[in-house]
Amino acid sequence: MRQQIDRASRDGKGFDFEHRLRLPDSSIEHVHVTAHPSRDGAGNFEFVGAVTDISRHRQAEAMIRERESELEQILDLAPQHIGVFGPDGSPLYANRATLEYLGVGIDRWRDETARYSHVHPDDRERFLGERKRRFLEGAPHELEVRLLGHDGKFRWFLFRLNPLKDKRGQITRWYGTAIDIDDRKQAEDRLRSENVALREEIDKASMFEEIVGTSPALQTVLSRISKVAPSNSTVLITGETGTGKELVARAIHRRSPRASRHS
Repeated sequence: MRQQIDRASRDGKGFDFEHRLRLPDSSIEHVHVTAHPSRDGAGNFEFVGAVTDISRHRQAEAMIRERESELEQILDLAPQHIGVFGPDGSPLYANRATLEYLGVGIDRWRDETARYSHVHPDDRERFLGERKRRFLEGAPHELEVRLLGHDGKFRWFLFRLNPLKDKRGQITRWYGTAIDIDDRKQAEDRLRSENVALREEIDKASMFEEIVGTSPALQTVLSRISKVAPSNSTVLITGETGTGKELVARAIHRRSPRASRHS
């Protein structure tokens, strides 16, 4: 305060600053001091200004900072990836889970080029296109994307983004979460593969379900048909003649079980 007043007195310029004021009861108040130079009727130099008590304002700011700090601690403990964005999608905050998975700091995460480089190349165009369209619409949205972790491996994540609007309906923030669904995606792929294999087994088992007969001769014929059926071939080579020079070929034409039944 003394430096401000001495400089103003020396330069003859006004000043505007804040400082704390200790009261007789040892309590502390925050005051805002503003003044501009002037001269009285006798030509004496003086400062004319005002001192405003801003203690409540500073207390409110301190409370907001404390709540923000508590909220950040809560978000850092969350297992989901959480990000906060401005109305235009500009990155503001990412929790600890996000930064640790990507292996970057908050400044690096805020860099758009660096952040999108973690998206799988096959998902990047779809991710950016959907994100741009939804941000312009101001609508909540979700999509599944693969992200590259600090270990060099991609994992599937479900992204959900929701806008926070003020009383006028204007978007003030975007809040996004990303949940790891890689185990679920792998389970779905395994189930899909198992279904395909099971369907093939069922088709193979029911290939001759309309043919009645269990004699050795019929089973031999069905066995030969099953060897040819999966391919486009219409000929099955079964062996050689006694001289070993002439191949014997049996033509087995592929037919549906219904056609085979009437043959």
